[in-house]
Amino acid sequence: MRRLFLVLFIFAACPAQAQEFYFLGGVTRDPASGEHSHAWALEYRQELGEHAAFSLSWLNEGHLPGHHRDGHSAQLWGRTDLLARRLSLAAGIGPYRYFDTAIAETGDAYSNDHGWGTIASLAATWYTQGRWCFQLRANHIETATELDTTAILLGFGYRLKPTALSESPPPAPSEIERRRGNEIALFIGRTVVNSDESENAFAAAVEYRRRLGAHVDWTVGWVDEGDPRLIRRDGLITQIWVVRDFENDRLGLGVGIGPYIAVDKRRQALPEEGGNETLATLVSVTASYRFQPRWLVRVLWNRIATDYSRDTDVILFGMGYRF
Repeated sequence: MRRLFLVLFIFAACPAQAQEFYFLGGVTRDPASGEHSHAWALEYRQELGEHAAFSLSWLNEGHLPGHHRDGHSAQLWGRTDLLARRLSLAAGIGPYRYFDTAIAETGDAYSNDHGWGTIASLAATWYTQGRWCFQLRANHIETATELDTTAILLGFGYRLKPTALSESPPPAPSEIERRRGNEIALFIGRTVVNSDESENAFAAAVEYRRRLGAHVDWTVGWVDEGDPRLIRRDGLITQIWVVRDFENDRLGLGVGIGPYIAVDKRRQALPEEGGNETLATLVSVTASYRFQPRWLVRVLWNRIATDYSRDTDVILFGMGYRF
């Protein structure tokens, strides 16, 4: 938990330079066994100067035999530009927080294992004259477990803040719009249990969001994860967020972390479980788009990490009102 707060602090302290968002897909391989699977990643990257950058990523390593692993990483990058700054070559390294659904070879047993590893990457990025760019990347992940992986990814990116190669930045938002620091939103979506069968169910949530600073939000809300058979859980959530606004404050991106105080009505059915109350960790990413001065749409991707192998992803779509 302390490492995640440190990552968020670094993210908030980054100067407002060129910022990029990437979607990458490809193949991951376990060198020890020779097995391979699909892989994909989402990444936000921010320049720290001409030859350095910082990134936050979500990486899905696919379904290798006995393991369904994904997680988030933070990396520091060194980079150099070639061919009139159209081609960028970079190397990055940083911590990797993984969530692994480890599946038994026989039966239906599984466990949600959490831990830390290291991710090292090499990337080549080609920039167009507009805001789009294309990237080829190699990742290598090492952990204290038996599973280390190497992935080759290819994808595209979008520069969220114009640079010298693209058009001029949009005008700043009005002070009236900046003062709207409160938001209430309603969500519906889907809960997916991190198990071997990925049981899922309808989910709903309500959230109040308060802007505490230029790049910091606080939220409190209630989430109902529905009834995907293995759990029947709902409860109170509260998080601290690091956020960035783009495109004249119409587009917003953020990452948050906080506790989830819940009641799981199915927990008493588990061996050695004496009650149905639970305290879990909630790690989330969000994107919002304001289509009117006060109205916006928002998407939330929540990862709920538990201590009794009932981790879930809760993906929510909703509408919010700022005041």
